[in-house]
Amino acid sequence: MNQSFMTRNPLLDKSRNIVGYEVRFRDINAFRPDVIPTKSQGEALALFLKEGDLRQVTGEKLALVNLGPDLVNNHITALVPKERVVLGISSETSLENVVLIEQCKVLHEQGYRFCLNKFAPDKSFSPFLQVAEFVELSATGKDHARMAEDVSLVKKLPAKLLASDVNSEEEYAICQDLGFDLYEGRFYYKQPVAGSKSVSPSQLLLLELSAHLARDEDVYKVEAVFKKNPELSFGLLKLINSAFFRVQQRVTSIRQAIALLGYGNLQKWVGLLLFTVDHRDHTFNPLVEKVLTRGRMMELLAERVTGSKTAADSAFIVGMLSFVDVLFGKPLKEIVEKLSLADEIRDALTERAGVLGTLLAITEDLDDEKYEELSNKCTSLGIRPIDLLSIETKAMLEYQASLNDDLRRVTQEKEAS
Repeated sequence: MNQSFMTRNPLLDKSRNIVGYEVRFRDINAFRPDVIPTKSQGEALALFLKEGDLRQVTGEKLALVNLGPDLVNNHITALVPKERVVLGISSETSLENVVLIEQCKVLHEQGYRFCLNKFAPDKSFSPFLQVAEFVELSATGKDHARMAEDVSLVKKLPAKLLASDVNSEEEYAICQDLGFDLYEGRFYYKQPVAGSKSVSPSQLLLLELSAHLARDEDVYKVEAVFKKNPELSFGLLKLINSAFFRVQQRVTSIRQAIALLGYGNLQKWVGLLLFTVDHRDHTFNPLVEKVLTRGRMMELLAERVTGSKTAADSAFIVGMLSFVDVLFGKPLKEIVEKLSLADEIRDALTERAGVLGTLLAITEDLDDEKYEELSNKCTSLGIRPIDLLSIETKAMLEYQASLNDDLRRVTQEKEAS
């Protein structure tokens, strides 16, 4: 298969559950945004769909793909599974494109669905509103009054409202008050530290357990922590037996899990449980997805740079714990000090120091599309753009494959019962 580089941003409903994804294909020139891409979004999608399946990327959830003028290319749109895809079109670049307008009307009659991106009511009434099932309004750089004006205009239409570029809790609160249906942006993992959240009893036990593991204490002390809370034990077994970790044999007891995994791996699972233990179904939780994919990216990058399995395991933990401040609403340094972590993990998290700290900064710069800083850090560790984009894609596809496998297994169990 010709290599495709891609990323996805969760589309969240009013309860912050994932209902779909905006899918974007990254170009090999991504580190140099001033350079013309080698392929358009539509060409990249067509290349992927010739040999791949969009379920590999979004499962059964909705996929929003921004094709733009590529919509006039029948060889591209013919490959799109219209029952699960929403095609994005921008009013900013295509208002005068009569051919594109007519093609969208034809595709709409054939059952294709559309989202009008970056809609700006002050510029022009877009003819694409006639076919749009979703209308996207950017939350960046707009105050509450301006957003309210834009929303009032769009609400006269039957389309659903999508708030994009929602990058803070303040912006999310404004959009929620205005009645948006869907939300896209970094707000769910870029949450400002403003006051502590309540820590559940299960999470307190996990923090205690993490300290035991870091100090390499006797196995009976580790097992005793789990015995204090049956739900914690159930959460660990459920997580370890999920397809994401691909354990070769079914784990049925905490002692077996400890013996099978060892303290190093168990510390990784315990960290993940901090994010999953209080959620009955973490497959709809965007923060859990972010934790797992960043952890896996860090692990793969460390393997590439150091060739060390120990460094890769530590990198996974760093990537995962880089979100605990979001989870608890406390400064990261305050939480890290309570976990008795190895020096290189602690320093990577609090100072972005060492190889692990640089790898963490690389994943953060990629999220924020800070290409100049990203390029400098990658060069310092000998990471090529193709390496980084390949690893980002691999981590995302692996996570989705695990969700697909879990769903398939649950379905089979229900059919057998």
